[in-house]
Amino acid sequence: MLNLTKQSEGHKQKLSVSDDEVARLRAEVEGLRQAAETTLSKQAVIKLEEQNTKLQDKLLRKEAEFVELDLKHQENEKLIGQLRLDLSQRKEQIVEKFIEIPVESEAAKLELAYYKSEAKELTQTINRVKNEHRTELAACETKYQETIAGMQSEISDARGQYTKFSAMLKSRDEKEEEANNRHKTVVDGLEKQLKQKKSELTKLRQDMVDKVVELEQRRDTDLENLQLSLTQNMADAAKENKRLKERLGEVQPQLDELRADYLHMRELCVQLQQLNKSETISVAKQLNNAISQVNEHNKDLVRKYRKEVALRKKYHNELVELKGNIRVFCRVRPVIKEDGISPHTVLTADVDDEDVLVVENSKGRTQQFDVDKLFLPEMSQEKVFDEVKALVTSCVDGYHVCIFAYGQTGSGKTYTMEGPSSDPGINQRALALLFEQAADRSTDWSFDIKVSVLEIYNETVRDLLSSDPSDKLDIKLNQDGNLHVPGLSWVQVKNVNEVNQTFELGHQNRATASTNMNEYSSRSHALLCVEVTGLNRTTGAKTLGKLHLVDLAGSERVSKSGADGARLKEAQSINKSLSALGDVIAALRSRQNFVPYRNSKLTYLLQESLGGDSKVLMIVQVAPVERHVNETLCSLNFAQRVRSVELGAAGRKLESAEVTALKGRLAHYENSSPLSTPTKQTTPYGTPARRK
Repeated sequence: MLNLTKQSEGHKQKLSVSDDEVARLRAEVEGLRQAAETTLSKQAVIKLEEQNTKLQDKLLRKEAEFVELDLKHQENEKLIGQLRLDLSQRKEQIVEKFIEIPVESEAAKLELAYYKSEAKELTQTINRVKNEHRTELAACETKYQETIAGMQSEISDARGQYTKFSAMLKSRDEKEEEANNRHKTVVDGLEKQLKQKKSELTKLRQDMVDKVVELEQRRDTDLENLQLSLTQNMADAAKENKRLKERLGEVQPQLDELRADYLHMRELCVQLQQLNKSETISVAKQLNNAISQVNEHNKDLVRKYRKEVALRKKYHNELVELKGNIRVFCRVRPVIKEDGISPHTVLTADVDDEDVLVVENSKGRTQQFDVDKLFLPEMSQEKVFDEVKALVTSCVDGYHVCIFAYGQTGSGKTYTMEGPSSDPGINQRALALLFEQAADRSTDWSFDIKVSVLEIYNETVRDLLSSDPSDKLDIKLNQDGNLHVPGLSWVQVKNVNEVNQTFELGHQNRATASTNMNEYSSRSHALLCVEVTGLNRTTGAKTLGKLHLVDLAGSERVSKSGADGARLKEAQSINKSLSALGDVIAALRSRQNFVPYRNSKLTYLLQESLGGDSKVLMIVQVAPVERHVNETLCSLNFAQRVRSVELGAAGRKLESAEVTALKGRLAHYENSSPLSTPTKQTTPYGTPARRK
């Protein structure tokens, strides 16, 4: 079938070539016509007409031959139709015979389907070739008729055109004959294939017969074996049935007894459910009543506990007031960007006591620390100062007060003491409160307030209000045993604006630097010293109160802060002075006779506050995140030791008018004596003076 398709394609190509050849012949005929009109004589034209007549006769004969060829082609089509009909009949016979054969083998079924599909495909191919051949012949006939008509009109003009056209017809006859031969070859091939398929089908039929015989023999054998097996199984089943009947006869009385017991138990269960339901309701009511009573009792206990806690704190504060213990506040700073992304917080307040701080250490264990007041991160600067306000007010009454912030670098000490201009800390709020108190008591009292700001940098005391803050100052003891710093600038302030200007000057001169733990780390201990002198206009009594506000430099681990060079020297100096402070606290706590105040400039300056007769408050600053938990624990442990130090009850510095007059006369005599020593000078704000 594929050969027939290829032959049809060849015929189409040849017809296309014939069309090209006809066009070429027409061109040559036109050329001959033009040449004949100019060169041939009348006699030559007559001769050509005779030849043309002969060619027309020959053309008629060729047309007859073409008609005969067409008849042969029609006969071939009939033959192909007959072959197709024969093939269809044989296919039906094959299908009928295959249907009659009991197909047992799966392989035979598949092969039969294959032959059916092949026969169907063969039939489709024959039909397709027939249609294609018929179409090609119709096209050939149409083109041939057109060519003949054109040639008849043109043969009369030239001899050469007929000769070439005759050659073309001859070539076409040969091609048609070749096509018929090919068709015959294809048909012969199909007949051979059909015979081969018949032979294969015969062989397959014989194989199937043999397979059927084999399957029947196997079936008979299997049936015999199955019959024997069924007979044996039936005998065994009969024996088992007999045994079960005997066993059933024995079990039936027991089953009846169990059924009766089941019915009895069911009745008992129904009764028990009803009883349990009523009992459950009763017990539930009793439990609810008991739970309500316990809840009320617990609430009462909580109220009593909180009341006792408040009383305990009150009595503790009174005891601290009497014993002169150093009070300890703790403030937890918020999480900041230096703590990293989503850091783990390890500090919480105790549920039952809001002044107990719970710390989760690096091993996952918790430790509790009691403080006099706990400030969580959400608490404001105003809330912190409200707790400090009472101490600051006592300064106006003539008491000495010291408030210092302690903690690692970056824990928020400077924020608590100084704070930003938009939300000031203790320093600025304390001075504002002193002015308020002075104004409230202005009817009977007049007050003078003066301040000085100094720092301890690398164990060097520096005046931050001086025009040259790099000058080194020393610490001296007066004849009365009090400390003073010769050359320290004291500025008298009269309002908050002057205080702010003083703070701004001191802040500009203070040493700060950037470390890995704090972008603006204080590299020195800053002390704001305030003296409040009061005079009663009626009695002439005089009070002298002192307020020391100390922002300690941050304790730090060099490995964490990344200090090097000058920063390393600063860190070592800071840690040394804080260590000296720890030694002083340890000596005070154990009530040793010798307290090493002079081990550092910091402790030497704080001697007047820590040595007794003062009210002292320590604000320990801690970080809330896990990465600083070790430093936090160190700070809190130090705070616990500080909290246990007893300094003694603070005394009020109040002088009667007579004592004040005597001291004034004595000072006058000392100043008039040529052997007298110069005293500190107090200057108005903006003109700081140094003692020479």
